[in-house]
Order: sequence, then structure tokens, then C-alpha cells
Amino acid sequence: MSKENRKKKGRAYYEFTQEELAYAAEAYPTTFNKEIAARLGICEESVCRLAKRFGWKKNLSAVYSILHGGKLLSDEEKEWLKEAYTGMTETSEILGRLGISLTQLRSLVVRLGLKRPKERIRENGRKAGGRKKNKAGIIARWRKIRETLPREEWPGYKPGKKPWEQAGMTKEKYDNGLLKKSITLKRLYKMEHFRVSSGKPQQTRLRLKQLSKRQRLMKYRMARRCDYFYAKGEPLVICYDEQTKRLGELEQEAAAMGLQVLPADED
Repeated sequence: MSKENRKKKGRAYYEFTQEELAYAAEAYPTTFNKEIAARLGICEESVCRLAKRFGWKKNLSAVYSILHGGKLLSDEEKEWLKEAYTGMTETSEILGRLGISLTQLRSLVVRLGLKRPKERIRENGRKAGGRKKNKAGIIARWRKIRETLPREEWPGYKPGKKPWEQAGMTKEKYDNGLLKKSITLKRLYKMEHFRVSSGKPQQTRLRLKQLSKRQRLMKYRMARRCDYFYAKGEPLVICYDEQTKRLGELEQEAAAMGLQVLPADED
């Protein structure tokens, strides 16, 4: 909970007016608690207590749709969607008619258990075959461009210009692309760390750090000051032999960090 939310005082249910309770009861199923709390001047915990007392329930499908930039469909729109999706209606026409995004359409298709007819799937397959022929034509045209025109006159990327100065690109669009790439990469690293910690194999070729920064510094410190040495293939193990100047306090500190200090013979 944010600091601003904690500063707001809660109110007992009998301190609300009938108009406020009516608004909260109507808005609670399809509205975020944060918006209701801001409208009534209370904290989000008070909204939860009101819902628990009066038995209000959230419409999770509606909240999910709003969260993903969509809207709540009426029963008539859902019936039309079932007929249109199971028929031969184009996806673009469905999106324009209902005013929803492609992400919300996919979510609705899964939730309602809808499937495209086989005729529609065959038609998409024929279009895919046509796209392969178009791809061969594009390759031939590019080959001709490379053979007849200098590099500066090729369409597309222009050497010597910054990425956001290229045709069809802006600084904002370029920054948004970098941000999206960073978020995707962080999510991949997080999932790979989770798989490795669960004993499952990696699904990518990402090189994961198996040691924390404190553990790496501790191993470097022990090797540099006291002639401890690393164990190949065992990142959590550090070894010693007769030439090592062993320090009990240092080894205890390393053990507290999760490192194993073993003699060279046992490694």
C-alpha cells in the first residue's frame, strides 16, 4: 500500500451516505478499488471491508478486460461474436465491430471455447502459400537492387544515420522498442532462474549467474589474500591445500553466504 493510501483515514460503514454506498455497490464489480477509494476519499482497505460486509463480488473477467485495454461486452455482443468467429467473418471486421483489441479477442475466444471452421483454416493455408510466392519475388527484386544501385540508394536502412533517424523511425518509437526488449529479456532471465532453481533444464542459451555479488567478492577476497582457489565446475565451492593461509573467521563468513570450503583432496 502506498504512503498516500496509508495516510487516508478509514470510515465505518454507518458513516457513509446512501448515495456513496449505492455508488460503491454499483461500481465495485467492474472498477478497481483504487478508483473507488479515490472517489470516496478513503483507503483501499476500507473498500475491501465494505465489500466483505455487504457481500459484493468482483467480476474478474470484466476487470481483466479493462486492464488489458478492452471493454466489457454485452450478452448481445458475445452472441454476435460466437456467430461471427465460427463463421467466415474476417478478424479485422470483428475487432472493428466490437471495438476491442486483438489480445482481448484471443482471451474471449479461449474463455468462450470458440473455434474457426475448417473452411476458414484452409483459406488461411492458401493465403500462406501465396505469401511464400510473394517472398520469392521480394528476394528477386532485392537481388536486382543490390546489383544495380549503390548502397546509399538502397531502400530501408541508411548507413551513417542513427537508428532513430532512419525512414519510418522516431526517437520515441526507438526508445519504446529498447524498453520492450529490456522487459522481455528480464522476464526471460527470471523464468530461466526459476527453472534452474526448480531442477528443470533451461529452455534458452542465456548464461545465468549462479553466484551473487557478495559471493563472488568473497571468493575473490579469499583467493587473493589467503591463497584459496576455485573448484572447476563448482561455483559454490572454494578449496584449500597446505599452502593456503586458512582463516577461521573468513571461512565462517563464507559458509554463512552459502559457500562450501573444502580441502583439495575432497574436490
